[in-house]
Amino acid sequence: MIGYTRAVSRLAALVGLTIGLVALYAIVAVAGEYARRRVVRLWHRNAARIVGVQIAAQGYVAAPGTLLVSNHVSYLDVLALGALSEVSFVAKASIATWPVIGTLARLANTLFVERRGRACVGQVEMIANMLDTGRSVVLFAEGTSTAGRTVLPFKSTLFEAAQDLVQPVSIVYAKDITGADLPIEERRIHPWIGEDLLMPHLWALLQHRGVVCEILFHEPVSAAAFESRKELAEHCRDACGRGLMLTRKRRAVFLVYEEGEDWLGTPIFGLLR
Repeated sequence: MIGYTRAVSRLAALVGLTIGLVALYAIVAVAGEYARRRVVRLWHRNAARIVGVQIAAQGYVAAPGTLLVSNHVSYLDVLALGALSEVSFVAKASIATWPVIGTLARLANTLFVERRGRACVGQVEMIANMLDTGRSVVLFAEGTSTAGRTVLPFKSTLFEAAQDLVQPVSIVYAKDITGADLPIEERRIHPWIGEDLLMPHLWALLQHRGVVCEILFHEPVSAAAFESRKELAEHCRDACGRGLMLTRKRRAVFLVYEEGEDWLGTPIFGLLR
């Protein structure tokens, strides 16, 4: 009963937040790109809190215009990374047609791609142009999501878009909101993989008491330092894999991020409230 009540209240709060901020987005749209970005980030931060995701981040977010390359566990990854920095995401083209979610993704300036065929050429250029404007882009280079216990081989095609800095990122969901390890029976709640249906998965997630999303930002590297995009992709995959192992070995540390603190681009190890 507690889980059901929790899910209903969270869902109502999420719907209310979304309606309110979409309306705000429409109002501030005339103010320019900066105002729209702030509204999108505000949605990510508050949506994460509502659904019970606490964000613990270690490292620093690289300078704007960086290609961030991450392993992919769940749609919660988008909330967590979007809460930490104003970034655009690369997503599969089919998401653009999803009811509600597709619209929200477009408002967040998501780049929709087909990973096969000749379309990849134009999509590399699209990502490169976004990076050129100084907007950081998140690429989930596995091309799919996993249970978060391993990192699949990275697809290297879209690495061609990297203009300068590339930053590997590791994402782990292994602790509950007290910092204790998730019980075995709860470790499948947050990953969204395989044939999982969105609404049943979301409903189970909303009933859960909460999870810590641990994010490790690795040292950025220059794309020019690698002989090929495949070598760069392999470096990023190795870094993400090491991050998974390191994060799972330590206990979550809770340091509270204070509102108004200038932390972007500086070392952080904090928990967003």
